[in-house]
Amino acid sequence: MIIIRKHTILILLVLCFLFLSLSTAQVNYRTCNQTCGSSKPYPYPFGFSSDCGIRLNCTTDGGIFIGKFPVQEVTTDSIIVGIKAQCNRPFYTFHELFSHKYAPTSGNVIFVQNCSKTASSCTVPEAMVREYFDYSEDCREGSSLSCYFENNSTNKFLNKSILDGYGCGNFMSSICSENLRNNSGATVSLEVATIQLGWWLQGACQCSSDANCTEIESPVDRKPGFRCTCKEGFVGDGFLAGTGCTRIRDI
Repeated sequence: MIIIRKHTILILLVLCFLFLSLSTAQVNYRTCNQTCGSSKPYPYPFGFSSDCGIRLNCTTDGGIFIGKFPVQEVTTDSIIVGIKAQCNRPFYTFHELFSHKYAPTSGNVIFVQNCSKTASSCTVPEAMVREYFDYSEDCREGSSLSCYFENNSTNKFLNKSILDGYGCGNFMSSICSENLRNNSGATVSLEVATIQLGWWLQGACQCSSDANCTEIESPVDRKPGFRCTCKEGFVGDGFLAGTGCTRIRDI
């Protein structure tokens, strides 16, 4: 009887620990500040306080940033960030786009300058850069523009160490991968000066039963991560610690 009681107490302690862990996640979500100025509330796990799963920066005038770069849009799998063309921007600012919860995806076209090694070639000529970017003559005259594009369907995220290895002095701008891959010869509207970041939460899947879980290996520290997406016929953020998923017909 004594052994059985010890096992019973141990099981109860484990169950209590799991319950408290989930409750803490829910509390953190509820205390997360999800608005910046007059903006609409951002979906879980995004927000502007330390209790948020992925914290973005909110300026006093209502601007939303990652590092020095403005956030344009947040989707179920990516963060679209504006990268205004700038010839004298130090390359180390590119590192601000990497964290333990987000990183640039592998298809982005990265424009760099003054590299000690030649970056890999890509199909975007400098003539197009001059046409679509606000790229001054002063920048063109005293610098060497290079283009880096992995176009790798195997790796989901850009290989930071490879680009770092080119020894570039400046990070000029970028173009999201979809803007190029959707160009099949027809006239398209290029949304230049943007970069796509993939995002995730750290740890094992903690998704609603009505959501699909995408498992991710962090390109920053190789630790496991995940994203949740509600299944067809459901809406919500899909996370247990968020709003979960609600059947559309029940709304």
